[in-house]
Order: sequence, then structure tokens, then C-alpha cells
Amino acid sequence: MSRRSVLVIAGEISGDMHAAQVVRALQARDAGLTFFGIGGDELRAAGVEILHDVREMAVMGLAEVLRRYGELAAARRPDAVLLVDYPGFNLRYAQELHRMGIKVIYYVCPQVWAWHRSRIKLMARIVDRLIVIFPFEVGVFAGTGLKVDFVGHPLVDVAERVRAEPPAALPWPGELPVAILPGSRAQEIQRILPPMLGAADLLAEKRPEAGFLVAAPSEAIADIVRTVMGSHGLKRARCEIVAGQTRHV
Repeated sequence: MSRRSVLVIAGEISGDMHAAQVVRALQARDAGLTFFGIGGDELRAAGVEILHDVREMAVMGLAEVLRRYGELAAARRPDAVLLVDYPGFNLRYAQELHRMGIKVIYYVCPQVWAWHRSRIKLMARIVDRLIVIFPFEVGVFAGTGLKVDFVGHPLVDVAERVRAEPPAALPWPGELPVAILPGSRAQEIQRILPPMLGAADLLAEKRPEAGFLVAAPSEAIADIVRTVMGSHGLKRARCEIVAGQTRHV
């Protein structure tokens, strides 16, 4: 009897973390499952065969990745595909998988209830099972025929663990600590960090005792933050960067 396989697509760092929890839970129920796909350190540690690292996704062309993974799914024919968040890629890929007759499981629902409500009918057509993290999201798909399960937000347990730990020694540069959280994607950091830094300068002008800490999920993202900060040129704000400690920040 051949082993069953699952293709996992987690195109960013947060998705990698959430997907790894799902993979470990599935492994505990069925040790015969094998996993492969796009992910990062967390999925790799969970035993997933990583074909492309999440760090590559920021520089790879979307059309190229879609073509490559369409061919991969056709060649390896996984028993199911687990898509985690990352809607810009995953919704388009789900359409391709649906055409190929491969079961699609989507974890962490795109925020179609906030914008793009037209995608609700599309998701109901191309997704076989939707796993959501907010309770109200179940009702969003009422009447569509899509099977939806609410499982709770994965960060609740993470936040509780961090809160139970002793406070981390973080390099706050001022007496009034202010966190700057620009996200985990290169493009969003390049877009929204400059106005955040501008706001930090304005705040520092009114509150000189303020000190700012930019939280980056990895050293690679911290390098992007440093580049943006170098080109922005802070005038007043004292600002440091810390990697891998976002929850503690």
C-alpha cells in the first residue's frame, strides 16, 4: 500500500509556523502521511520535504511558481493539498488544483468578509474544506455548501506561552517603549515601514523619552528593515531592530 501524501503551501513565515502545527497534529493521528511543498524552518523541523523556502517566494515570479507547482501536483498527485493563508498565490493555485481534481484544504481564511466578497462564491467552488480561525467566519460561508470548521486562532496558545515566560531582555532604546510591527513580507515592509518611521519621528518630537523597537521575524527580514531604515533617515527617533522575538516585543 502506497503512503498518502499532502502538498503544503505556506508562502510566508507566519504561515510556515501555523502549517507546522497542523502537520504535527496530522502526524500524531497518521504516521503514514508524508508532506512536501513550500515552507520554512518550522515545516522543515516537522519533517516536511521543503522544495522551496518561504524566503524565495518574495523574489520568485508568481506565474513561474504557479506553473512549476501545477506541474508538480500533476506529476506527484498528492492525496490532498493544504493551503495556508497567502491568498494572492493560494487562491489562484486552488483553481488549478480544482481543475485537476485534487482535494483542496484551506487553513486561515482570506479576509473575504472585509474585502473581495465576490471571492466567497469562488472559494466555495474551488475549496473542499475551509478551516477558519475566527468564529464569525463560519457564517460568512453559510448557504454556499462549503464545509467550514472553526478551530480557534493559532496565536492564542503562542501568546499565552510567551506571557508565562520571564520578560525577555530587549534592547529598548528609551524610557517610553514603542513597538513597530511592519509585518513579515518584504513588499509590505518596504511599503509601510517608511510612514511608520515617519510617525516615530513625529512622536519622538513630542515625547523625547520614547524609544522604538522594530520587530522582524527573521534575520533575513531584519536586513530588509535595516535597508529601509538606512534610506529613510530617522531625524529624531531612537530605533533598534530585533529578530525572532516578535511575540516578546
